[in-house]
Amino acid sequence: MIKKGYTIEVTSWENDGDNYKTKSIVEQSKEKAKAIKEMCDTIFKSQSNGAGGIGNCGSIDEHEELIVDFMKDHPVLSDHIPNLTDEQLMDVCMELNYDLMGGSEWYGSRVCELCKVTFSEVDVETKEVTFD
Repeated sequence: MIKKGYTIEVTSWENDGDNYKTKSIVEQSKEKAKAIKEMCDTIFKSQSNGAGGIGNCGSIDEHEELIVDFMKDHPVLSDHIPNLTDEQLMDVCMELNYDLMGGSEWYGSRVCELCKVTFSEVDVETKEVTFD
């Protein structure tokens, strides 16, 4: 089933490009889908080689300022709920992180390799085809 709305599909990895995984979520709001895409492309990228993201970091807490500032600049990500604490903004960010990339045993965040957004105006039911 392809759901109506904006499908955000993320391919991620951890360590040195190990354990690739692809996950997706569907959002109805174009504004929120765009903000999630930007989050993936900036916040969830690798922290290695000066890239400045949180991917492959040991602790998310060391990136609190980066995450909180991004979340405050993109209130649609927290559904425009007013007066969220910094801790609550961190939680919203990391819930999206987990939904899009899954968890990591050794790192605070996996690395977003690729984020792709597609749109469908209606639900599309697909059927598996078997060949005898």
